[in-house]
Amino acid sequence: MLPDKWSQLKLPSIGKPDPAEQERLLKLFWNRAELKKELQGLDDQLHNLRNKLKQQENANSRLQQQLEQLEMLLGNPERGFDALVHFGLKALWRACREQLERFAADLKRDRQDAQRKQQLAEFQQDRSERLKVADERLRQAQEVADAERERLRQRDERIDNAHHKAKGEVLYDKRASVQPIRLYRPEHFEFHGDNTATCPAGKTLTSNGSIYTHKSGARVQQYKARGDDCQACALRQRCLNNPTTGKGRNVSLFGRALAGENDPSQKMRKAIDSPRGRALYSRRIATVEPVFANIRHHKGMRRFTLRGKPKVSTQWQLYCLVHNIEKIATKAMRAG
Repeated sequence: MLPDKWSQLKLPSIGKPDPAEQERLLKLFWNRAELKKELQGLDDQLHNLRNKLKQQENANSRLQQQLEQLEMLLGNPERGFDALVHFGLKALWRACREQLERFAADLKRDRQDAQRKQQLAEFQQDRSERLKVADERLRQAQEVADAERERLRQRDERIDNAHHKAKGEVLYDKRASVQPIRLYRPEHFEFHGDNTATCPAGKTLTSNGSIYTHKSGARVQQYKARGDDCQACALRQRCLNNPTTGKGRNVSLFGRALAGENDPSQKMRKAIDSPRGRALYSRRIATVEPVFANIRHHKGMRRFTLRGKPKVSTQWQLYCLVHNIEKIATKAMRAG
């Protein structure tokens, strides 16, 4: 029954009652400890407000006394003028002090700006000098790296592979034995994207745009020249298989050239044909190829004699092991 009575209790309020405030007061009543704490807080606030009110009354009293003293001074003809001069000088002093403070702040800001500009100039100068030193060191390091790279590119004088370059040996350069080309090959012709091509003599060859499949599986596109252009051509002897009876030149463009510049094989061929690619590829003859040549010709591994990936891998690792042991033994003999 007690909660029902308390629910009927109406708390006094000023203005419109606040349900949340009523709920808070009811909870405080049910909790005596919280109620005592809240009462103590209210007492502290009341005490603080009384102190502030007393301080404000004292300040008002002092202001009232000062105002009465000022009225007395101004009311006295002999001392009124002195009071006006005093307060005028005081106002002038306050204005001057504010101007001096602003002037001091401006001077401090200007001095900081000057110091910042000087520090920035010193930093830029120091940065420029450091960059010059770094560039010089980088240039020297680049020269050292280039010299070391050039030294590594040179062949070791102790290695003489001259006897391996004879005909029939592993380092024999087959390109040197190739005979000069008598007839113009497809690479001597300039092919265009509109199914036309230009021969070394400047004549035009045409194609119907059809692409055939060669028996090898390669894609082929054929270009044909006009018989009249070939009959009166001065390069007829180097262009036709039978210059006396031949009517016109036919050129076949295989799939490698049809693939375009974005084809991986064409990109690799272009990279190898570059000066850097040729320099790197020429080093392959002295670094990579001798290993396979030694294993093939000296060790007799021309084909695998086993079947299955594990067995083949084991056989290959054994051959590589023999090759490495031979290199270590040869190096030890030379060092001894």
